[in-house]
Formats: sequence, structure tokens, C-alpha cells
Amino acid sequence: MEDIAAEFYGSTVFSKLDLNQGYLQIPLAEESRFITAFVTHKGTYQFKRMPFGLASAPSAFQKVMVTVVAGIPGVAVYMDDIVVHGPDRPSHNKRLNDVFQRLQHHNLTLNVDKCTFAVKEISFVGHNISASGIRSLTSNIEAVERLKEPTSVTELNSFLGMTNYYLRFVQGYADISSPLRCLLRKDAHWEWSTECQTAFDKLKQLVTSAPVLAHFSSTADTFVSCDASGVAIGAVLSQIQDGQERPVAYASRALSPAEQKYAVGEREALACVWACEKWHVFLFGRPFVLRTDHQALVSLLSASGTGQRPLRLHRWTERLYKYTFRVEYRPGHSNQVADLLSRSPAPAENSAWDSDDVEECILLLSTWSPGVPLDEMERESGADAEIQTVLRCIREGWHDVKGESRPFWNVRHELAPVGGKSSCLMRGNRIVVPRLLQKRVLQLAHEGHLGVVRMKQRCREFAWWPGIDRQIEQMVRDCEPCLVSGKSRQPVHAPLQPTPWTAVPWQRLQVDIFGEIQIAMAHQRYAIVVHDLGSKWPEVRLCSQVRTQEVVQFLEDLIVRWGFPESITTDNGPQFRSYEFQQWLRERGIRHILTPLYHPKANGGVERFNQVLKQGLKTGLLEGRSQGCHTWKSKISVGAVTHGHAHLI
Repeated sequence: MEDIAAEFYGSTVFSKLDLNQGYLQIPLAEESRFITAFVTHKGTYQFKRMPFGLASAPSAFQKVMVTVVAGIPGVAVYMDDIVVHGPDRPSHNKRLNDVFQRLQHHNLTLNVDKCTFAVKEISFVGHNISASGIRSLTSNIEAVERLKEPTSVTELNSFLGMTNYYLRFVQGYADISSPLRCLLRKDAHWEWSTECQTAFDKLKQLVTSAPVLAHFSSTADTFVSCDASGVAIGAVLSQIQDGQERPVAYASRALSPAEQKYAVGEREALACVWACEKWHVFLFGRPFVLRTDHQALVSLLSASGTGQRPLRLHRWTERLYKYTFRVEYRPGHSNQVADLLSRSPAPAENSAWDSDDVEECILLLSTWSPGVPLDEMERESGADAEIQTVLRCIREGWHDVKGESRPFWNVRHELAPVGGKSSCLMRGNRIVVPRLLQKRVLQLAHEGHLGVVRMKQRCREFAWWPGIDRQIEQMVRDCEPCLVSGKSRQPVHAPLQPTPWTAVPWQRLQVDIFGEIQIAMAHQRYAIVVHDLGSKWPEVRLCSQVRTQEVVQFLEDLIVRWGFPESITTDNGPQFRSYEFQQWLRERGIRHILTPLYHPKANGGVERFNQVLKQGLKTGLLEGRSQGCHTWKSKISVGAVTHGHAHLI
């Protein structure tokens, strides 16, 4: 801010422009688009415009914006905010018109709802700018100035906990806070005196003024500490300056009646998202640490988090993609400032955070309609004692969870209240069906008699309750059409068919490929293994690659020494299914037996020898005798000899 403050000298008329969707207006180079690829159930997609979340996006975006308005006097740019100013209305209007022409030339659009035109004062990068000069925003300290006098020891402890956090910046802190600390004694009678009020007001003034409240630095490490209570949310923006953590701004607001019904984790997440968007001008385009005393949010708000998140958290996580942050868990006793602000809120704002809950619920239940309409789902959920108990635990905290509520405890981070009266319960994107409607939902899912697997798949998309899988299995087992059609029948494995014992050796052979052996020399990476079922005699040949030609040549050499076998058993490798190999077998009258797919037991003799060969190789290598080609062959010999007699080629 210090770098551009001089530009506003002499200006009396100001306009502020806000770009619509920021980064998404910048085309992404075609050769770089593959870096943004992501996989969905409908295929793989990649961004054509610069998405939020790229490490290089802020600097690239700032450079583009500076280039767009370069050469126009009276223009200041910070990320997606453009300020046009002038000493009088005509010069201001001319500069504003020039900026509009540049934006139109580069196909950049504005968010008209956030734009301000021809005013005497604007807010920009955390400061109020007017003809009289630049001053800090009063909104940064209003959250603390609104604090009311404590009425109990608990409230006083909370206030002193916040001031203690910044006492190193307050000269004479012990003397100033002495009347307040006297009320914390065990034998003290609670009496809020004039001295207490004076000390309280003095501490509020000191905490919200220099040297406690610091100016924001674009190079210092930045932290956003958030907390939520049952009625409000609060946050503190702070930075490490001169080796100490200094507050930059405070903020808090009351929760709306609908927001007060959110789960504890959702209220904490709401505080995080609200704080980031409130201090967008400070946080956009630079890394920061997001602190919370709710440990589950460390994974739920991270891009790498796993598990089923409530729908609100899905939406809020997407809104955080534009910021570069790391979520850090901080216990409540270390997060006292944000905790105090969350209990001393500003008036509730008009918020659209929960405006689409009803529509989401209707959308998710559309598959069951008209079988289970939304109003009936809300009515039955409101009358279901178990669901209402869980909703109460979500709002007030999980305490002494026993009996039937235990399954809900295991998935508590995925649960969220929805609906017009917040009487319905969701697990992720699935509705928790009340007990009286569970049978009807199962009947709807069972239409068509699709069987256990398909019925579970259908229910897992839209509905859940404890024990649903067990009820589905029982329903299919008790269904006569499913029994007749075999939908509930357990799969029966075919009986094993033992291979008949051969009368003479070299009658039935089993062939397999062993490798790739990564530590072997290039021309010995693979081994062709031939195993005689009658005599248990193995033959092994090392080669650089396994093609049909190598397999055929090896078998030709063996036939010269041992004669023609009656049959050869192999897996479904391309070397054995090739036309050349099949033709070679037909010309010599050898029957080819292919094992079933993914069933190596059918080639058990050679597979067992491969296991022994692998163990022998490990043993030989551990002895440290793996130098050179001949020594490597000796390791193959070691592995083969452990099986009995063997021949290595």
C-alpha cells in the first residue's frame, strides 16, 4: 500500500472496478492445459482458462492486469481490483473511459454489483482512500470495540485471555488489568466497579491501536485464526512482524437462525470461509495459514482430504480453491482471541449461505418421487426420535453417545441438517431416511428385482440409515421372484478337477514367463520356465525379451533332447496366444491348454517352481555373489537346484 499511496495525492473523485470471476478470464496456454487435467465419472477434462489454485496464478494475473492498463494515468491495480481516480470529474471520467476501452479490447468483464463509480471515498487493500488521505478501515477493530462488559467470571476470563495474548505490546499491562484480575480470586465478590469499567475500556483501546494492531505486510507470514460458537463466528488476521505475531484485523458476526442449526464442524468451516472472503484483499494471491480448533477440518477443507463431506462443505471447499493456504489445527486454549470474538458478535448479516438447502434436498429426493415427497420426508424426520436426537447432538455437541446413536457417531463428520426447517438429516449427499419410511424406500429400490448388488448401488446414491445393507440382503433373500430368478443365490464355485498323473515323463508340460528381473543384466531380464508335471523337471532359459520366437526356439531345443510332449499348458500371455505359436503347435500335433483368466492355480506346477526360483534368487543375492553374467546364471542355478534337479540354458 505504501508503494501506491503517493498516486492518490490530489485526487478527489474515485471509482473502483471489480473483475468478474478473476482468474477464469485469462486463457490458458494450450501446451500447459494438460497440467490442470482432472478425472470425472464422465471422462477426463482439462481447463481452457486459468483456474484457481495454481501456484503461479497470482503473479501471472497481476502481470496481465498491469499490462492491460499500462500507460493510463490515475489507475491503481491490485489483483482483480482496479481503482480509477482524478483531481476532478472530467479527468476522472476520461481515465475511466480509457480503462473501459482497454478492458473491452481484451475481452475482460466486470462484476457490476461490486463496482463503485465517481465517489469521494472508497475502500482499497484494507484502507479507506479519500481526498483527505489514507486511513485504516474501522471494520478491522469494530469486532473488539463491540465487546460488552463481562457479567461473570467465565466471560472475564475469556476477555483477559485475549488481552494476555497481546500483553507484550501493552505497556503497564499488569497495572491496568489489576482491578479485573481481582475479580478472579476465589473469595472475591463479583462487583463491576468504576475501576473495572475503566480498565476494561482502556484494554479495548490498547488492543485496537498501535503498537498492538499492525499494518498489513505483503511479505510477512500471514495467519487467519477462526472459531465458532453456537450463536456467532469470529476471526483474527495476524502476521509475524519483527519476530512476533501481531494482529492486523478482527472480525465477527452473528449466525442466522438457520446457521445456528448447522453441525459444529459446519459452523467452524463457515467461520473459515467467511474470514477468507472477508479479508480477500489481504489473502488473495499469497500463501497463508488457516487456523481452526476443529481438528476434522484439517482434512475436510484440504484438497487432498478424503471421505464423504456434507454438501455445504463441498460448496465451501470449492470457494476456497482461489486461495493458497494450509489448514492448521490449534487447540481451543491456544485460540482464545477468535473464541472471544465468536461469543461477542456483530449483528447478523443477510446471508445466502444456506439458501439452496431445500433445493438440494428436493433434487436428491427426486429419484424417489412421488413415492416419498419432500414434505413427508420432513414431517417423518421431525417425528423420528432417533434423527432428532442426532440433530440435537450435531447442534450442541456429541456427549454420552450410546446404543442406537453409535452408528451415527462413527460418521458424525459427514452428517448435516437440511430442509426448510432443518429437520432432515443428510450423510454426505444421501438422505438419512426415518424409520417409518425405510420400508417404502426399500420397496422403491427393489423395483425390477435387480438383486442385492444393484439394489445396494441404487440406495447408496440417495439414501442411508444404520443397517441398510443388512436389510437389503434380508429383503432379497425373502423375495420369491428373486429366489426363482437366482438373484439371491450365492455363487457356487466349480469343483476342482485334478490333473491326471502322467504315465511317462515329458508328457504334459507347463510353460510360464518369469520376470522382469530388474537387477539383472539387460540380456538376462526374463526367464522362460518349462516344467514337466510327470518328473518335476524344470528347464530355464534367460533372455532379454520374451517374444514368440524366443519361446518357440527354446521349446525346439528341448524337443531335440527330450522328444515331443502331448500337451503344453500356458496362461493367456500374448506370446502363447499369437498365431505363430498356435501354428507351431498344430504342425507338431501338440495340444495347447490355456488356463482360465485370473486363475493361475490351473498352472500350479510351474507357478510353484517360480516361487522357489524367486526365493533362491533372494538367498543367493543376500550372500553377495551377484557379480557378472556367469555369477548371475549361478543364482538361477541356485534357485533351480533348491527344487531338485534342473537345467539352465
